[in-house]
Amino acid sequence: MKFIRELYIAGKTIMVKEKHKRKKSEGQKRSPKTMPTTEQVWEANLRQAIFRLTLILNTNFKPGDWNLELTFAEELAIEEVKMAKDRFTRKLRDLCQKEGILLKWVIVPHIAGKKYHFHLICNQEVPLAIIKKAWVKGHVFEKSHLWDNPNYYRLAFYLMHEARALKAKKDEEEIPFTKRFSASRTCVMPDGKREEIARGTIESDPKPFKGYLIDGEVQQYENLINGAPCREYIQVSYEDEPRIRKWYKGTMTTGERMPFAKLLREAYKEYQESMFDSLTY
Repeated sequence: MKFIRELYIAGKTIMVKEKHKRKKSEGQKRSPKTMPTTEQVWEANLRQAIFRLTLILNTNFKPGDWNLELTFAEELAIEEVKMAKDRFTRKLRDLCQKEGILLKWVIVPHIAGKKYHFHLICNQEVPLAIIKKAWVKGHVFEKSHLWDNPNYYRLAFYLMHEARALKAKKDEEEIPFTKRFSASRTCVMPDGKREEIARGTIESDPKPFKGYLIDGEVQQYENLINGAPCREYIQVSYEDEPRIRKWYKGTMTTGERMPFAKLLREAYKEYQESMFDSLTY
């Protein structure tokens, strides 16, 4: 059984996910499968949503950005709630374009009792007056701004775990939010780097890169299908300027330097063979 490590550079953090490699090697026997319950699948999807939301927050937002709550003045039908959200994002986009302001946002739907509300994370370059002008269905409450720690996992955990209330609501009736959160197209989603690792690497203590510390706990869990060990953790740069800003193309997924001369010779040999085949016909 092979394992892979996925690394994502997200702002001043490096998010790491280590898991079982799906594609089996030639000659390798399949692992015995199990049938996870609906609740286990829902919890696994929630964990993935928290990881993805943390990735977006760490990459696109910084200390001082807005953390707002958009409420409704009155109780509305679920279709009206969805329309209000769509109209708000369009109007906010138009107002920012008119002022020449770059807009980035993340919206998470919540429910308290029978009333919906939205949590809005928005970049601080957007004036609060413009946000209030775009939201006409109720009030805009200013909560604490994003804190100095560049790792916003705890915020993502809080926002996503309130999705349990929406799950309970969905058991009763259909709700308009098929996604746990939505983000603007201007939000950047970083590309990950994949490398093969040994099983012993997952079972041993993780080691951060130079200039980084592991922030928070290391989350360990098992693959729902084959029971393989998996884990996730986040490294945070303790230096003002992070040492790692991008993955260089000259490095293979295994961490070794790419043999450019060898690859060039193989490509030239393949080109010669293709030319010879074309002449024979």
